[in-house]
Amino acid sequence: MKTNLLAAASSLVIVLLLQGLPAGAQSTDIPSEARKHFVMGTTLYKDAKTQSDFAEAAAEYLQAANLAPQWTEARNNTAAMFESAGDYAKAIENLKIYQQFKLPDAEAQAVQEKIWGLEAKQKKAEKNKEQVAQKAAEEKAKESSPEAVAERQKNKDQELIKSLNGAKYVFQEKVGVGDEVVLRFEHEFVIRGTTLVQRRRLAYKNTTAPTNPVGQWEEPIEMQIVGRKAERRFEMFYQKGGSAGFMINTFIISEDANSITWTTDSHEVDGSRPHTSIINRQ
Repeated sequence: MKTNLLAAASSLVIVLLLQGLPAGAQSTDIPSEARKHFVMGTTLYKDAKTQSDFAEAAAEYLQAANLAPQWTEARNNTAAMFESAGDYAKAIENLKIYQQFKLPDAEAQAVQEKIWGLEAKQKKAEKNKEQVAQKAAEEKAKESSPEAVAERQKNKDQELIKSLNGAKYVFQEKVGVGDEVVLRFEHEFVIRGTTLVQRRRLAYKNTTAPTNPVGQWEEPIEMQIVGRKAERRFEMFYQKGGSAGFMINTFIISEDANSITWTTDSHEVDGSRPHTSIINRQ
């Protein structure tokens, strides 16, 4: 029984070796191992649905064709399976081997036309592959651009701040001379939505200088959170009048949300005096 997969340019016909042998071959010409792989290839082909399935069938047919080089059906089926698997280069390679058999003129012409058709498919597939690779490279470049990185960080920060609604941070500030503590303040920071609320009270005093009553909270200060950062700027004045400069308080919430870094930068007339403290989450 002879199988010709190229008799119709687009149709695939596989015939099992039920009885008899391919034309031009004797019963002793086809090794048993080659028969086995041919049958396995046909079985896989009948259940094939994806290119990967067809590739498995092609591998079996190829083993059969290599074990029995004179077996035209095995070589022809190998080419057909590789085509269905989308591997046009291997399909062309096996069809060119198939061309070396003594074929009728009409079939030889059909095989050549099939090769030309596969070359066109191969060219198109390579072009599509290049376009896909180019698009992937462009997407990767876009994702790694400063704008994309900044946007991802912005979204990440927004989600973090959203999850921290109600979170409280505390800090104790000591004011003194040398080792002697004159004043101790308690600072409390609470996140309310996208607002950082700061308030302070005097917890201890060892001075006769006028101060707020111990234990009394001062008026809270609200600062807008942008990203993970809140900032407050205010002017400073001398007791006798006149500007002494300005102060910038910057609060940066850590990525793990366990602390806030508080930087105080005093831009005074006689120079800038930055100071940094860590405020821990309660």
